[in-house]
Amino acid sequence: MFDTVTEMERREGLGGFITRHFGPLEDQGRARKGVRNVALVLLFLSGLAGISSWSLTGPSGLILPIAFGVPALILLFRPSRLVASVLLALALLNAVLVFPEAIYWVWVLLALRGVQWTVRLRAAPSV
Repeated sequence: MFDTVTEMERREGLGGFITRHFGPLEDQGRARKGVRNVALVLLFLSGLAGISSWSLTGPSGLILPIAFGVPALILLFRPSRLVASVLLALALLNAVLVFPEAIYWVWVLLALRGVQWTVRLRAAPSV
């Protein structure tokens, strides 16, 4: 059932989930795809946070989701180290201020990976 996936990983030299997502980055294509995926996930999470905040607190609850959504949207269309760093700073600030909530640390990990990919996007040779 998973023979094709296993064969693809063996052919590309990928050792599994950890190696694929947190291992070395060889080309710009993977970096672009990674930045795009991080931006899409952060947009999705900020949309969910906006919907839940709107239902709980009204329009005033949209400030934080918009603060995350706008840089994530910019990162989606224009991968930039500055925008990725702003997202990381916002995620860290949010996670520290709402410390008991463990889900916000996932945002920090995603933003950190986005920063890594945008930095490597400039350093990796294009293939």
